Amino acid sequence: MGNLAGVVPLEEQNDLEMSPTKSQATTFGTRVISLCIVIVLALHVGYTVSYAYEAQRYYRQAYLDSTVINTVARSRGMELEYDRIMELTLAASSSLFGFWHCLGIFRAVLASARHRRLLLTAPETTQISKITNHLTTRIKSKSNSQGSWCAGCCTRALAPIKDTFHRIRTTWREYFTIDGTHYELGAGFREVIEITTQLHVVYRISGVAISKQLNNLAVSFFILNCFSTPLVLGRQPAYVRRLGRHIVGMIFTALINIVMINAMWWYVEVAIVDAGFWFDPIAATQLRFLSKEAYVNMWLRVVSTRGAMCLAIFALEGLKRRLSLPSDTTTSAVAVSDIPLPDPASGPTAATIENTGPTLRVQRIRVLAFIRRIPFVEVLAVSVGILVLVAHIQAGMHPPPHTPGLQCDMPLHPWAVFKWPCGVVELNCYRAGVAGQASEIDTLLEKLDPGSVSAMRLTHCSRLEMPPRIKTFSNLAMFEVYNASLVRWEADSAFTKTSHPHLGTLWLVRVQNLTQLPPGVLEPGFPATNVHVCESNLITLPSDLDKHWSVGMARFAIECSALTAIPDSLLRLAPLQVSVAGNHITTVPSVQIGLPFLPLSIADNPVTALPYTGYANIYLDLRSTQVAQVPGWMTRSSQPQVILAGGSPLCDGVEAPQTKINSITLVCVTPASKDDVLTFPLRQFDAKRAP
Repeated sequence: MGNLAGVVPLEEQNDLEMSPTKSQATTFGTRVISLCIVIVLALHVGYTVSYAYEAQRYYRQAYLDSTVINTVARSRGMELEYDRIMELTLAASSSLFGFWHCLGIFRAVLASARHRRLLLTAPETTQISKITNHLTTRIKSKSNSQGSWCAGCCTRALAPIKDTFHRIRTTWREYFTIDGTHYELGAGFREVIEITTQLHVVYRISGVAISKQLNNLAVSFFILNCFSTPLVLGRQPAYVRRLGRHIVGMIFTALINIVMINAMWWYVEVAIVDAGFWFDPIAATQLRFLSKEAYVNMWLRVVSTRGAMCLAIFALEGLKRRLSLPSDTTTSAVAVSDIPLPDPASGPTAATIENTGPTLRVQRIRVLAFIRRIPFVEVLAVSVGILVLVAHIQAGMHPPPHTPGLQCDMPLHPWAVFKWPCGVVELNCYRAGVAGQASEIDTLLEKLDPGSVSAMRLTHCSRLEMPPRIKTFSNLAMFEVYNASLVRWEADSAFTKTSHPHLGTLWLVRVQNLTQLPPGVLEPGFPATNVHVCESNLITLPSDLDKHWSVGMARFAIECSALTAIPDSLLRLAPLQVSVAGNHITTVPSVQIGLPFLPLSIADNPVTALPYTGYANIYLDLRSTQVAQVPGWMTRSSQPQVILAGGSPLCDGVEAPQTKINSITLVCVTPASKDDVLTFPLRQFDAKRAP
């Protein structure tokens, strides 16, 4: 045993290897502290505004009657089925997070005003340790009082709570403050969670089609976040690196998880109230993509987003605790990656140790120390950043196919897609030099990525045959046929909820050979809830249409066609809004058509009279009809109504553009053309769909 006298015990070596050493004293200059305080306050303000906006949005969604909203959303291919419990959970958590950040602003303002310098918290502010010490002192004073049986009970009851509270506080400080002995592990865990959630956000934004600039901006933020700490601060002292990774992580987390998400929600809420998006496939597709990515409809996303928010608070509070300390010299813990390896000269050797057991233990300790020196989080961040950069570059290398007849109005840049990704696409038979037979359309469709196409239109086809390949485009939300002669659309290429679960809009515009609806739209489970047939020779609808289509549609319009009556099957579908303008209808049924507060258009029909019972639409379009009078009950109603009657006998002898008759506002402006009475913007479409 004498030859082992100079060997350091393995337990001491283990302690030396596994615990952080102390570095030289680290000081923060006044400018650095002020800059950090400004950054923290700016993040507090940004988070407060963001969470307040989120909370009011989710509270509104939770308590609104969402029946009409969901119906309208489905007509645009937007799946916004609100879950009240989920909405309230999101609203309550956003309110709590917003209150926390607002409280941080209030404390900073109060401390700065009281001490006349920029502070986050007052030096004498009651900290968790003071609360614990105060509670302990009171318990001891009561326990020392003679005959105080209640004090003893309180002491025993509060002791576990105090110990638990103290352990939580100590653990939090060790793992999430930049002075903590286990900061590297806590920061690594936090950054892995942040990278995961931010990667999910950036991946979702890659399929959003507001603009390519938004996509590039999101990817740039993410890559900078991945590269900044390990590359820019990699050679800095440990404490500076800790401070840098803390601040950089907080800033980029705010940019990606606050700015990007709220920018998408702002666009959704602005666009959804614009009536123009109903007939603009590009705007409607943008709205659909954005709402799909911004709307949280799964509990997994609730947990992930709220977990990321908690970690952001941990990062802020960890920095605030360091900034709240006195500005004198502070000794800090060194990062785990800076722990020196043991000196081989001071360790045991084969000459001094007869037994090989300790040597193996020392080797294991050295291997463990080497592993701990590897910056796994930095390596992971850089690797993920490189992969995202490669995927982003690859996504931008999708040149459009040099195929006449294919036109993309909304290029997309999703990751890991190798066919042509396009959100809104046109197949123009005239430009392609084809008639529109199934094989010809199939050849054009083959060049597209089916999962990317959200809106499609087939135009200028002299003999249109719908190919079965159309069923592979399961992400379709809008489908349009314009200026075509329909020859074949059978069940093998039908639209159903199984093949096209997101389809909400179907437009058949200037389609001939359409005396009745084709079998391809009459299969059970037809998904569309917004149907427009305009400028066709459609005579009637199937009597059992309500058995094939969804009851409670958003819109159903048959305009400039050959209807002679409003079919009963249309009434049983109970659409929210109806238009039969420009047909050959002579009578109107005595039932409510559409919702009372939405417009009803029977303009440009040879209707001579309105029924005396049955409905009370507050906005009625009777332009270019033969109606000479309105029922008496309409003039006696207290509900304000607007009747458009230009070009009808109702306006004979009326010179004023508007006339008030009791609760009715009679508008006598004659339409300039027949297209002006249509709800479908046919004139605009004719200009946009030129060959």
